[in-house]
Amino acid sequence: MKALFLLVDAYKELEHFNRVIEVYERIIEIDSENEEAWIGKAEVFLTKIEFPVKGLEALKTAIELGFNDLSRFRALLDNPELTEKEAIEELLKDNDLFPPENTEEENVEDQLDQENEESTQSENS
Repeated sequence: MKALFLLVDAYKELEHFNRVIEVYERIIEIDSENEEAWIGKAEVFLTKIEFPVKGLEALKTAIELGFNDLSRFRALLDNPELTEKEAIEELLKDNDLFPPENTEEENVEDQLDQENEESTQSENS
């Protein structure tokens, strides 16, 4: 399973998001209760491929399976590429999973983390 998640990471790096979905679906075939695969699939559908119906379905499944990482939900809601933000907010509120807003300090830390990640990626290119 670890190898499949490494493959997901590689495809994300290459921005081959249809391949990312294929690998998540393979993981789900092997383990239909893998929360990480379901939330990852939701994130890609809701931010990269823009297929909101499938994204919301995957997000609902992740929540039903017990996924409850509020920081991950906050990152999803803060993603500028997110589609269906209102529907996602409603789903999270209905399940008592709506994440708090980031503080100004957390926003600065997130921005620094993103800049460091981008710098590392460009060095590896």
